[in-house]
Amino acid sequence: MKTKNIFLLLITLGVFTFSACKKDKLLPPESTDPVFMASGNFGAQSFSVVAGDDDAYMYTMTNVVYGVEVASGELANNNFGIELGIYNGQIDKMNADFESGMSLTPTFSEKMTTPITTLSANYFSNSTFIQSIDWVVDGMSLGVTVPIMNPGHYNVTANISYMDGSSASLTNDLILGYERSVNEPLNYLEYSDSTASLWIPMGNVPIQSVTWYLNNVLLPQVADSIGIDILGGINEIRAEIIYTNGATRTRSVLVDSSPNYLRSIEDFTFFEESSVNILQDFNILVKLTSNGMIYESELADNSASTIQINSFEYYGLNNAGNKVYKVDADVSCKVRSAAGGVDIPLSFSTIFGFEVK
Repeated sequence: MKTKNIFLLLITLGVFTFSACKKDKLLPPESTDPVFMASGNFGAQSFSVVAGDDDAYMYTMTNVVYGVEVASGELANNNFGIELGIYNGQIDKMNADFESGMSLTPTFSEKMTTPITTLSANYFSNSTFIQSIDWVVDGMSLGVTVPIMNPGHYNVTANISYMDGSSASLTNDLILGYERSVNEPLNYLEYSDSTASLWIPMGNVPIQSVTWYLNNVLLPQVADSIGIDILGGINEIRAEIIYTNGATRTRSVLVDSSPNYLRSIEDFTFFEESSVNILQDFNILVKLTSNGMIYESELADNSASTIQINSFEYYGLNNAGNKVYKVDADVSCKVRSAAGGVDIPLSFSTIFGFEVK
């Protein structure tokens, strides 16, 4: 999902929302030099695009890719366009600073050819008592075994059918392919007197606060370990955790009060811990449009490609109060058509405008 905002003689930067686009205008500096431009070579073709010339425009937008915001800019005319995007990072932290987190020599993002992780009932300790799980990822029902191919921040629900005919649901967020500054699970232990102990292990980052819920009812306890009376049947216990470094995680488990606790289910931390070790924080992508064809850096081999950000300068505030930055960069990479074919070299120098929330 993206919202485009146009730059022409008046530079327009907008704030992305899920429901509407609000356009805000910024006056360019008094200068005859182009404010936003890109020039270079695409294969054997040379190009030069300047916002305000030959029906060319500069757009800014915030894309959301698998639950992660991508600060993006696109410089295009009727036949040719360049888009740059920088993935957000440190996504488990509240108010993480985009500017200080990004690198001046970022890595190119890539499409995965093997799963980062696979959602399956087989990984739960009570898997032999589970008949099936319908996995729902970001609102989409995807079946009983679900490979996740792309880095992202996912909302995952397990709709569980047990061997005894009962059922339950459990929801957790998963951060895959991005740095997780904290990754402690919600542990639990049931007792025969229908009580349970729950706790969050102490990791490298101290816990600032925990808010506990039993079957969506707020509990009075605020410590990082609690003992509770559990009701008959299957109970959902949720811990909303804030750490001293600003990280926030929510962990949910199912605790069974019946003998042998066969319907208890752990949180989904395992899928994060066992995922492929890649980091897409602040990685960059390039898209090129030429005569109606789209070419993407994520489809090509860019293991040896380079991008140098020469400057990342504060440009001003738009009317919504969001920061606007002007980025000066030199890019040398490869792109490939979504329709297939071979990698095509792309090199260019550019000045782009980005809105950073």
